[in-house]
Amino acid sequence: MSERSEQAIGGRWQPLRRLGAGASGEVLLVQDLARGGPPLALKRVPQARLPALHDEFRRLQALRSPGLPRVDELTLDPVGGDGLFTGEPARGTPFLAALRGAPLPVQLQAIADVLRTLALLGERGLVHRDLKPEHLLVDLGVDPPRVVLVDLGLAVAASAHAIPAGSLPYLAPELFRGEPPAPASDLYALGVVLHELWGSGLPFSAATPIEWARAHLDAPVRFAAGFSAPAALRELVARLLAKDPLARYRSAGECLADLSRAAAVPLPVATAATLQGRIRSVPPLGPSWREQVTAGEPRPGGPATWVTAPTRAGRDALLRELRITASQGEAW
Repeated sequence: MSERSEQAIGGRWQPLRRLGAGASGEVLLVQDLARGGPPLALKRVPQARLPALHDEFRRLQALRSPGLPRVDELTLDPVGGDGLFTGEPARGTPFLAALRGAPLPVQLQAIADVLRTLALLGERGLVHRDLKPEHLLVDLGVDPPRVVLVDLGLAVAASAHAIPAGSLPYLAPELFRGEPPAPASDLYALGVVLHELWGSGLPFSAATPIEWARAHLDAPVRFAAGFSAPAALRELVARLLAKDPLARYRSAGECLADLSRAAAVPLPVATAATLQGRIRSVPPLGPSWREQVTAGEPRPGGPATWVTAPTRAGRDALLRELRITASQGEAW
């Protein structure tokens, strides 16, 4: 770690070690000298990346899910002007290192966890754009395994016109054609990761950006004889890696349902933890809302609650989440 990093950042956060670094900045494990408590993860980026850091923080703050990092505070370093945000450290081992050689049921539970997080992102109209093994941290110390999808720095709204970004081995073909990113792009990246998990490596090999583009656009996907997953799961990976995004799964939820069928293992789309997060991720009710709560007549279903709101105020999203919770028999 550099001499600068050994000093307390902003006079408050004492670096303990580096958790990761990239072209846009770094993530450190730090101790909050002002508040104490357990160590935190601190992401630091230069001033030129401040808008992207703000967007990432805002998304993570709104998307409360066990499959995404929890963030606490967004601020500026008063010394260097770097953008900073802190949050809970994402514990775990990169996806491939954690799951290669693990029992198939453990692998399936971890994959299901990833798909639940992608389902939430898709429902919120977001595309991660940089899904790869290093950004999927697996905690095998809990049962079932918990997978956290980190680094939403490149995430954008689905169908937004954006310059292709991400890691070349995991970029979907349509991105090389100049099409906007969509949830299907993240599913393609997951297909590459699963090919690495159960196969002998990446489905394609290339050395330059042009070669990677040609491979993703034109090269057929081949499965080596040593592919370690059953045939039904190989078909699932092949569908994820379809060149045409319309030939892939329509959503991460649909893929999870197919994964459950292919493996003959119950893998629910929602768990108690993800349901709690989905409810908390619903945008707060704005001042334009009007709620009318009436006691109603005593009946088995309980009192009635009437909720009205203007068009596009988020009423349908709220009711959808409440319906999911009710169907699962969960209280929150």
